[in-house]
Amino acid sequence: MDECTRLHTIIRSTLPGPQHKAASKALKLSITQAKHKWAHDQLHQAVDAQDIWTLTRVCKGRQANTVPPLCDNNSTLVDNPIHKAQIFQNWYFLENPQWVNLIQDDDPPSLPTQAWDPITPEEISTALKTASDFSMPGPSRIGYRILKWAHATSPHLLTLIFNHSIDTGSHLWKHATVVILNKPNKPDYSLAKVYRPISLLECTTKLLEKIVAKRVNANIISANLLPMSQFGSRPQYNALDAITTLTHKIQATRQTGNVGALLLFDISGFFDNVNPDQATQVFRQKGTPENICH
Repeated sequence: MDECTRLHTIIRSTLPGPQHKAASKALKLSITQAKHKWAHDQLHQAVDAQDIWTLTRVCKGRQANTVPPLCDNNSTLVDNPIHKAQIFQNWYFLENPQWVNLIQDDDPPSLPTQAWDPITPEEISTALKTASDFSMPGPSRIGYRILKWAHATSPHLLTLIFNHSIDTGSHLWKHATVVILNKPNKPDYSLAKVYRPISLLECTTKLLEKIVAKRVNANIISANLLPMSQFGSRPQYNALDAITTLTHKIQATRQTGNVGALLLFDISGFFDNVNPDQATQVFRQKGTPENICH
């Protein structure tokens, strides 16, 4: 253990180079030797078959679900779960988001409000066919398998609930279970930015969202609301289309003897900090009914 601590200190305190590389290699070897010694001692001390079968589970390994101490704003390590939750909240959710005027001077004219037909049992059945029974459920623990059974037994129930939610502009499934996962191969796991939260929403909510999203995408395509250069989040478009378009523009620029420039953006926490009021206003301007925009 002392040797591992010494090597770990060298890795954390030195810049990448020969010494850092040698310490990393020695630390891996030291950990491997310690594991072998521990396994040998456990097998040597086993007294019955149950002890041996218990050790077989160790070989498969398991994922650690604990989050190590995190650095707060004062660079102090915090190990209290409540304080760590506050650190994650401060990192992923802005406390005072910048105010944005919902109506801009260069906004395009608003489109007429589109008709929104009631959701049908067939739409729910189609959405359930693409839902995995192994998808993690939300706080209620009601998964897609239960929803499939319920809809097959009484197709009108989910249809009635979904249409009522659409008509009132609200629903009951507003809670989610948030799981914190660490990004792999990061040098310092005491920083909140090397983790990403996963929200386990209620499957009922996700089912309703799938139906609404499919309709919204259909309206976008039929009304031609997106430019041809928009490739993300569109059916039948993928990264290859974007790469092909970029390659074509580069080749055209070179063949005409011009000089081109490419500016790329990598916005940190983009989806975490989208202004929901501004996004809702865009849907209103595109003719989405008011009850859908809530």
